Amino acid sequence: MSKYIAMIMNRHYMGDNKFIFNVSHAEIGEIDETTGKFIDRNENSYDPMLSENSITSAVPVSYCSEALLSELNEILEEDLPTREAIAYYEYLCKGTIYYVSQLENGQISCNVINMDEIDNQVENALRSENMNVAQAQEKDETTDKLIDINTLLSNISKGKYSKSELESIKSRVEDTYSAIEEVLNRIEQQVDNTKKETSKNSIDINDVFDKVTKTLIAQDEPVRRLIVEIVRKEMTPEKKEDAILLTGDTGVGKTKLLKLLAKYLNKPLLIVDSTQLTIPGYKGRSLEDILWDLYVKCGENKEKAESAIIYFDEIDKKGSPGKSDVSGQGVLNTLLPLITGTEYIIKSDINGNPLVKLDTTNMIKVLGGAYTDVYKSLNKKSIGIRPEIPTKEKTRKATPEDFVNNAMMTDEFMGRTLIIRMNSLDCDSLKRIMLESDESAIKIQQELFERLGTKLTFTDGYINKAALDAEKNKTGARGLNSVIDDSTWHAFDDVYSSYGTYSEVILDEKSLEDPKQYKLIKK
Repeated sequence: MSKYIAMIMNRHYMGDNKFIFNVSHAEIGEIDETTGKFIDRNENSYDPMLSENSITSAVPVSYCSEALLSELNEILEEDLPTREAIAYYEYLCKGTIYYVSQLENGQISCNVINMDEIDNQVENALRSENMNVAQAQEKDETTDKLIDINTLLSNISKGKYSKSELESIKSRVEDTYSAIEEVLNRIEQQVDNTKKETSKNSIDINDVFDKVTKTLIAQDEPVRRLIVEIVRKEMTPEKKEDAILLTGDTGVGKTKLLKLLAKYLNKPLLIVDSTQLTIPGYKGRSLEDILWDLYVKCGENKEKAESAIIYFDEIDKKGSPGKSDVSGQGVLNTLLPLITGTEYIIKSDINGNPLVKLDTTNMIKVLGGAYTDVYKSLNKKSIGIRPEIPTKEKTRKATPEDFVNNAMMTDEFMGRTLIIRMNSLDCDSLKRIMLESDESAIKIQQELFERLGTKLTFTDGYINKAALDAEKNKTGARGLNSVIDDSTWHAFDDVYSSYGTYSEVILDEKSLEDPKQYKLIKK
């Protein structure tokens, strides 16, 4: 379906089936050809402003001024980037107010009120030398009544009003506009207050997804799934009693994903090294220690800490044969109350009286690990002389039982987690990461060389070999960074030490074997 830009309209009741509509904001979406409804990017649905539903619905919003996004610059007679064109179109539309009424026969009428146009015509008429002075003494009783806006504009343009009458009309228009503006300001303030009250639960899934996947490449489905689960936890108290178990190979971006989500969701994030955790009373770190770290990181803001994301990395290292293991399954058991939500005393006075308590109920709890043994076990199901190599489609999903049987997780622990697996990175995925991610090591190095006035070029052979090496070494995206750093350090030294000498440096597959192998082009 074609993409449209439309104005979302606020409806204000004026009495006797009369309404005023003003522009709230611009939105991108699609128009359902069957129903005529406008559906924005968040799947919100709006009726056309001049429809019966728009004035009878309990929801006081609708849409109008729709235009094809692809034709927006043509309509504006400008050549602007998309975002600027949308902002300009919204600015133009906001100068208009619509006076809508439903007649006795059911028909809907609409008068378009352009306040700038009214002000300009009144000012021009007042300055006109051809004004009919003879009408100055005449009193038109209609000036004391609400005049139809189209009639008013027509009479002004024909010079039918005296100077004093125009002054009166101008004053009345200004008063009317001020009254409308005051009402709209109050409504806008109420909307802002409502937005502030609901901001904690208001997450734009598409917006967060788009931002995260500019950096984290080849992980679209797990990224979106994790965002959706966080939204569902924010909206459903019962779901806050479970944790998310984020699994996947080393280097696929589990920690990076959590950092990006915390950034774009505007939530504090505490990353916990699970290998340091022990049960209470033993050497190591307790949950109270971890929660105190979170509290301090949040500026000792209790409310902020209680809505944070807490990520227990390398939780797969906690599997062990016995539940009494002080640093293994015993830790998993102590995590259960934190996951389901409980209150911890994280600071007491010298007499043992609690000073600071943190409730973990509303925290987003994520646990991460590679769980290599679990996923290897899924590929050992073929029987015969020539076992069939499993493909992504044929490999079944891991179940909680697989984690209990092959990673020595406890039943109670797995019963409180939802499993999301990040994609393994093949050669093509690794090439995409190098070429597309806004934080790829290649782009970082190219920016460094550019600051030295030198272009850094990587050949296709370099890209292919770097991806193959990272895939072979099973180091994932993390391994790419060290490969690229190792192969570019000598060239950087050369260019930096001979500043202003070279216009370009070219690296090929030989540079990966020997960082001294590269081509220099002098200015």
